[in-house]
Amino acid sequence: MKVGRSLLCGVTGITIVLVLFSGCLDDSSNGNFWGSLGTSGSCSAGYHRYTTSDNHCCPEGYPYYYDGTCHSCSQGYNKYATSAGYCCPTGYPHYYDGKCHQCSQGYAKYDTSSGYCCPTGYPYYYDGKCHTQASSSYTYVVVPTGGQVDSRTGCPSYYDLQCSGWIPGSLCEIQSCNCYWSGSHGDSTSAYYHTSDNAYFRCTGTGETISCVAAAQAAAQHCM
Repeated sequence: MKVGRSLLCGVTGITIVLVLFSGCLDDSSNGNFWGSLGTSGSCSAGYHRYTTSDNHCCPEGYPYYYDGTCHSCSQGYNKYATSAGYCCPTGYPHYYDGKCHQCSQGYAKYDTSSGYCCPTGYPYYYDGKCHTQASSSYTYVVVPTGGQVDSRTGCPSYYDLQCSGWIPGSLCEIQSCNCYWSGSHGDSTSAYYHTSDNAYFRCTGTGETISCVAAAQAAAQHCM
């Protein structure tokens, strides 16, 4: 019994040691691998120490070690389904013409496209789509602001703002504005009226429930 128990313990100990110092504990979830840090200069089959692996044994094709795992690309770069197997910077997932791009081929981001990828020849984005020409009644700009929801407008911080041209009144001018923003329940819209003497008249509701009748009447009366 003593001999059998000793043999069993010996085999178990050897197994644990082999597991700890081999690549068996590597995890390939999410395309990354846990690298093993051995004490000798050799790695298990299919693993190597790269100059970019911080002395860890990483699988072939995953030469970069950071954030506790082995990666196929250096930090800040990823392989995307649209990057043709190349490592591209975050935010530039499309690879063609020998480099990485923000948009797919034939599309680009313009100063007038509000951060959207629009087809060549359609550089203006408003009304939910790309256009060939700017709108004659709207000027589309991105307005970043700090803080929480502005009580005057109903717009939260960091929103896209679209305002009409100024409409003259007896005492002042009026413009209507919509702000487009993303919240915990998806994209939404707020609206308000703004006068040239810096008065605000906020519409009620957001998204599909917006009602601006009372706000429009109040703004018109203010400028009469």
